[in-house]
Amino acid sequence: IVAAHRSEPKGSNANDISQPVLQILPSVSEPSIASTQDDNVSSGEHFMAWFKEAILSKKLIINDARALVHTVADTIFIVTPGIFNRYAQEFPAVQLLATQAGLPEWRWVQKQFEHQKQHIKQPEGLNIWTCTVSGAHKSSQVHGYLLADPWWIMPEVPLNIPYLKVKQVD
Repeated sequence: IVAAHRSEPKGSNANDISQPVLQILPSVSEPSIASTQDDNVSSGEHFMAWFKEAILSKKLIINDARALVHTVADTIFIVTPGIFNRYAQEFPAVQLLATQAGLPEWRWVQKQFEHQKQHIKQPEGLNIWTCTVSGAHKSSQVHGYLLADPWWIMPEVPLNIPYLKVKQVD
């Protein structure tokens, strides 16, 4: 679905997941969680720095049955609302900000993430993708975001997991 190679852009389209991943977004700046205050959770940059650090330090597990992060379509898929709940649990200051905005904590964090524009949108402009999870005896679905640049998060993106497939848009 998304090519895992790096090549020069040929008229990229942010809604076309058939384009190579790195052709979708311009270069991404790298916020550092060390350069932000733990209580400074008021930006999506803080979430992205936490996410990267949690992946690299193995605080967040990838490709496990109960994981909130998977590799699919040659990119990273983050499960919503689970990943945003996890962040909100680790940073209690989110509660106040979410309350002020009149939103559940996970939804407030999700909005901050969306403002970063680090994800691939569906052709009709939706942010959330559906993946089908196929097991030995049953299948189910999970919802989440496909990251536009998985190499920003980790230098080597693991192979796609065979039991998870992006549901194609009709």
